[in-house]
Amino acid sequence: MNVKIFPSIVVLETNPTLARFYGKALNQVGCHAYLAETNSDAQALLHSKEKFDVFLCNVQFNPESTLNLLREVKMLEHRTDLQIILVTASGRVKAFVDEFGTSYFLEKPVTVDALHTLIAHIFPTG
Repeated sequence: MNVKIFPSIVVLETNPTLARFYGKALNQVGCHAYLAETNSDAQALLHSKEKFDVFLCNVQFNPESTLNLLREVKMLEHRTDLQIILVTASGRVKAFVDEFGTSYFLEKPVTVDALHTLIAHIFPTG
């Protein structure tokens, strides 16, 4: 029997319109989206005891600060299985992907289909 997974996802996006877009698109496929508008908001969520499966992170708005947050998250003992999806409009995404050991990234502009496809790849339903 296949068990449907409903991933919990922290979304770090400073643009409220894009944050709502990601949240709505993720909810359409059964995900639980927790929106964070600042690194501090994301940090508080990720340091909590709440179970999160994915951290979808816009690295464009403040790359150095966000990279520091990503380094911190990778060191959290209770987040070792956290999947990271990087979102950027910049061609520098390869460097971020290499540094954080993730193969998941989306280039802006992100479409609903691209986001749904990536989530389905990370969490196949059988």
